[in-house]
Amino acid sequence: MGNNLQLHFWPLIPRLSAEDRSIPLMIEVSGIGSSPDLCSFVLCIDRLGHELLTIHWETYLTATASSDIVRFEHTIALPSKKNPEGQQAGLGLFLSVITSEGHSAQAKTAIDFGIHTVRYGFLCNFASKDLTTRESSVDFLLQQHCTHIQFYDWSYRPHKYLPESNESNGPCFADLMGKSIDINTVRAAISLLHTRAMYALAYGAVYAASQEYLEGHPDQGLYDINQRPIDLIKRFFIMNVSAGNPWRNCLYEQYADAINTLSFDGIHMDTYGYPKIAFDYAGKRVYLDKEFVSLIDDWAKNNSRNIFNNVGGWPSDLTEACTQEAIYLEVWDPHTEYRHLRQLALEHQRFKKPRVFAAYSLSYKDVDTQDSSRALASTCLLMATVYAHGSTLLLFGEDGGILTQPYYVDHTVLNPNDRRILTQYTDFSVQYGELLFGTSLVDITESFAIGENREFSFFIHEEGKRTPTTRVSCDGQPDTLWPIVHMNKKRIVINALNLLDQDNVRWNEGKNPFKGGVSVTIQIPLYSRAMNVFTASPEVDDGKAHPLEWKETTGIRGPSGEMTLSLQSFWTLVWAEL
Repeated sequence: MGNNLQLHFWPLIPRLSAEDRSIPLMIEVSGIGSSPDLCSFVLCIDRLGHELLTIHWETYLTATASSDIVRFEHTIALPSKKNPEGQQAGLGLFLSVITSEGHSAQAKTAIDFGIHTVRYGFLCNFASKDLTTRESSVDFLLQQHCTHIQFYDWSYRPHKYLPESNESNGPCFADLMGKSIDINTVRAAISLLHTRAMYALAYGAVYAASQEYLEGHPDQGLYDINQRPIDLIKRFFIMNVSAGNPWRNCLYEQYADAINTLSFDGIHMDTYGYPKIAFDYAGKRVYLDKEFVSLIDDWAKNNSRNIFNNVGGWPSDLTEACTQEAIYLEVWDPHTEYRHLRQLALEHQRFKKPRVFAAYSLSYKDVDTQDSSRALASTCLLMATVYAHGSTLLLFGEDGGILTQPYYVDHTVLNPNDRRILTQYTDFSVQYGELLFGTSLVDITESFAIGENREFSFFIHEEGKRTPTTRVSCDGQPDTLWPIVHMNKKRIVINALNLLDQDNVRWNEGKNPFKGGVSVTIQIPLYSRAMNVFTASPEVDDGKAHPLEWKETTGIRGPSGEMTLSLQSFWTLVWAEL
């Protein structure tokens, strides 16, 4: 055997419930020889820098003639006394292997207990030929810890999800865009997700039907003031979702068909964002925001798991109270900068529901696969921004792909290096989920941390500069350090996002790759002399937490704790246990 041993592993379920007493894992080892080799494994389970459990085992591994990758499942038992206390906990899982010849490799993943998030992924290829790739796509979704999966453009027509069966087409058909669908591939993907405790949501366009359908049912359409049908690309025609209009009943029939016939768990209720006010067939104005509310809540009575698309954030001020899995925000102009992502997150906190951003990483569209460094930097900062504000992203899915625009079929497949780094960011958000998504945490960035009445201080030290600077912003301005600060009675949590050397803060455009040589001194009010401080970063030491030394000093408002740390990636997490 050579020295090219590699190790990968991930949980076979996206999260653990409070009742779970084991973690099922998929483990892949490459570089194993064709003769049986006794391999020793060590798994360490960590919570916020505190080791909970270390498990050792040995097993013989043998590569096959066709592949040097050995793939197997292994279940880790969790004795109840080792389970994290409380309802919410993120766990880091660190695995190492050593062969009988002394070759070794390490890998990391994460899983959480009881943290109330929706981690949304997508599938979009359902042709007969795609049946063989369902397992690899679901593996990638599990590596991103996705809980809910949108089946994008899986149906026959927006007004009829399944065609009339006949001997000529069997299970196969073409959708309205001409994409080939094999319903057996759809069924297989749903079944596979269910074995992994993931939810399958059927894409359903609330807003549109085909021209043929509208011509046969003109009373179900929406029109402009001149009574012209409203359409998208002359292919999708906007329909009237009002209570009492037959179109709503048609939608509900299709929803029921998807759930009862194919075992979908719920519906992704897609909208277009336009129009907001239109006219029905009789010329009466229709206010769609209020109609969307009743559409969501009336269907929710069927107890399916549904997500409604608030395009551009509209009309989320009304729909956020509706019964659904998450507040889902598809982000568009004018929400173009990091400060707008912060604004959207803060505006949707009152119901303490999971928030999902559909913020497409345009920087990866048509990217040079040999040099994607600016796209990678942009997406790292996007993920850090959203996670630091207690939200998640619909970003990853089919075939190791990343979304770059709203037609999911045209996604970009990540290269192995970018896939590895972005997975580190996802793992990091799961491992430290209780610091990011804890519902008791309150954002104090603009009250305690920054501004005229601040009680925190941040001093930036740059190589070649003798005097520290205070280039700090509360809303992600160019060439600044952006601290996002939360607090509850137990902790102070600081997400330090490094926008230094960035002259562009539009979240979906390319960014300068990370440049080191910067450290920061942080002073926080001294609420406890017994506090313990930790730091971690997704690209440093596999995201492991490390104690951070601090000293007592006099800060801007009196006694403070002061600590200095190097910024080694775009995202540095610091927390003080009070």
